[in-house]
Amino acid sequence: MRKALGKGIAALLTSAEASKQPVINISLARIKINKYQARKDFNQEKLQELADSINSKGLIQPIIVSPEKDDFRLIAGERRLRAAKLANLKEIPAIVRKSTDEDIFEIALIENLQRENLGILEEAQAYQHLMGTFNLTQEQVAEKVHKERSVIANTLRLLNLPEEIKKALSKNLISAGHARSISGIKDGRLQLELMKKIISEKLTVREIEEIIGNMKTRPSVKKKTKQSKSPELLNLEEKLRTILGTKVQIIQKCKTGSIQIQWYSFEDLDRIMDIISHGRNKYK
Repeated sequence: MRKALGKGIAALLTSAEASKQPVINISLARIKINKYQARKDFNQEKLQELADSINSKGLIQPIIVSPEKDDFRLIAGERRLRAAKLANLKEIPAIVRKSTDEDIFEIALIENLQRENLGILEEAQAYQHLMGTFNLTQEQVAEKVHKERSVIANTLRLLNLPEEIKKALSKNLISAGHARSISGIKDGRLQLELMKKIISEKLTVREIEEIIGNMKTRPSVKKKTKQSKSPELLNLEEKLRTILGTKVQIIQKCKTGSIQIQWYSFEDLDRIMDIISHGRNKYK
């Protein structure tokens, strides 16, 4: 199973076929939605198109479910399941396989990443949830979804952006590339100014990167005073960010200091407290 997950959803289906697991028809009423579904927004127009296709040609590819008491939990194929309901089907073809919660989350995430162009913020939230729920490091998440750790880190960093910028990103007023560039700026007010400039002047990612690059090369008194933080403390900050999956800042005052940990919801705070309490998330 773990091998199939590493190769993605196609390998999972091949694995299911190779083990000669039968495709059976299951009542839609017995299938529970995947609680670990990373995608929150489903395009209704495209779902209706899929429903029309199902009515016309039938459902070609079965969904994948896991047994749960007397019913089943969806693993992969939520778009097909939703479209089947729109098409007023009573049953749907499915492959049944036993899976753990972590397997179910991984498969749903991989399917979305490979097939459905998951929104960048949904992707970031899925990575954060995967790290917090199953106590994984960024490196472990990167290995599971076959991406570089830097890609995971840069995607997670988007969750630290101001809400106004995240809304603009969700509405496609700015691109993921714009958002990644802006996220490299620490000043929230400056981030908002840059976002408004992108929208009003229709700037490309390269243009905004040049603007940010020019800003960083300007001499700044603040920049000099900020550089007093030692390499050891900077390294510790990075370790804590990786372990906790959120923004962390170590503030040094002579021989004392403090640690600031950013959280974005009470659920996120509970996740961080659980990691701190149990100490199970180790940095590699």
